[in-house]
Amino acid sequence: MAAARLRGAMLALAAAGLASPAAAEGERDLGRIVYGAHCAACHGADGRGEGPMAEFLTVEMPDLTTIQRDNDGVFPFARVYRIIEGGAENEVHAASGMPAWGERLLTDTYILHGVRVEPGQREAFVRARILAVIDHIAGMQEQ
Repeated sequence: MAAARLRGAMLALAAAGLASPAAAEGERDLGRIVYGAHCAACHGADGRGEGPMAEFLTVEMPDLTTIQRDNDGVFPFARVYRIIEGGAENEVHAASGMPAWGERLLTDTYILHGVRVEPGQREAFVRARILAVIDHIAGMQEQ
């Protein structure tokens, strides 16, 4: 089941044009926008864990710019996807209050300003946004 969901996520990534380094700026902006709206309050605009809400949380925010370095130079795409979506590894974040963004973004499909996401397109809508955020975070990695 998880492999099928990840395969679907990769297909959504390719369909969104984010799998290519030549992705249009507008497509890359989606990750920056979603990150800014949903992640930066805790993780900070620069991803270093110093967002304005971080001081109110009971755990220290991780530095998202070192994910690749801390994983032997490989960005752990599938693990990051599961954490953001709220999958198997999200229990690590339960104490921090990190929401399962798959569910939160699914809720957004109902309340988007002026955009109606059809029921059959909601899963792709959520995947595209999670993948765009991952693309944004991958671009934050220290060299």
